[in-house]
Amino acid sequence: MKKMFAWFSPGGILFILIGCLLFVFGFFIKNMSVEKSKKCTFETVAVVENIVDSYNYDNKRTHMPVYSYVYNGESFKANGPISQKIPNVNVGETVKFFIDPNDPTDYYCPKEEKGGNLVFIVIIIMGVAFGAAGIDSIRKEYQINTEKNF
Repeated sequence: MKKMFAWFSPGGILFILIGCLLFVFGFFIKNMSVEKSKKCTFETVAVVENIVDSYNYDNKRTHMPVYSYVYNGESFKANGPISQKIPNVNVGETVKFFIDPNDPTDYYCPKEEKGGNLVFIVIIIMGVAFGAAGIDSIRKEYQINTEKNF
């Protein structure tokens, strides 16, 4: 029985779709960081008041820095991201902080972004690798099917 499409490879198409999704997801993550840095324009300093340790659902230890800062004479506190990695800030440390003037509770801390570019690059590389594997699978399927027909 002759195949309708000589190039059709479900695995190849799946790999290409996964690759495209990873590629788009990588740029989406990077864009979120860039948007936040554009929006948060008022520069100030914050003090790392505490690092809250807790355990997640896997019973793995997590860490969350707590910052305090002043904007227009009013004191604010902000919780940093929860992570299993040890934060790259210490209690009592002063860090550069950028605040959204329209919403002083929205902040951007460049020190939290360390390693963010690495994550972006890894996701993009994974997307390209999945896409290339999918294209290679389709190429091989096409080659096998066209050889059978001749």
